[in-house]
Amino acid sequence: WRIAHVGVIFIPVLFHHFVVAFAGLRRPRMLAAAYGAGTAFLAADATPLFVAGVRPAFNQFYYDSPPTALYVVFVAFFVGLLIVSHLELWRFLRRAKPGPQRILTQWFLAGTVIGFGGGATCFLPVFGLDLYPYGNFAVSLFPLIMTYAFLRYRLMAVNVALLRGAMFLALYTVVVAVPFVAG
Repeated sequence: WRIAHVGVIFIPVLFHHFVVAFAGLRRPRMLAAAYGAGTAFLAADATPLFVAGVRPAFNQFYYDSPPTALYVVFVAFFVGLLIVSHLELWRFLRRAKPGPQRILTQWFLAGTVIGFGGGATCFLPVFGLDLYPYGNFAVSLFPLIMTYAFLRYRLMAVNVALLRGAMFLALYTVVVAVPFVAG
């Protein structure tokens, strides 16, 4: 679970950074604080102060439970930063003039609310609420929602999307291949 949290810790930080950049906001102190907190949680993740133990759940796998005090703070940070980010996105949507930017923001906001709402169910078993995290499937709805919006409203030229997709695939291959070969 400590290894799994390496990827989870910076989700709200990077999402907030994206929202700030997308909305054209200037929040250097907030971003610095978010990255600082993320870095502190990442450092604590290697210790029992963050994840102290695990317990079997759903007769399938283990969950990090019971939560430590620092883990409770992390979950509050995670949810709080997501709420702040969605509020910023909502404010941006209210200011946006009718057009492609407004349509994109509407679909982006809907997709992220559904995706993060479903993904947040992963925290429930940690706190003893043994509801199977079926909400994880909602996370996969976000790219489907955004793809629909792009295609339906022609928010991005297809050739640009294909070029960006090819560039992402090449970069992803390098990023994954280097640790794999080193391992």
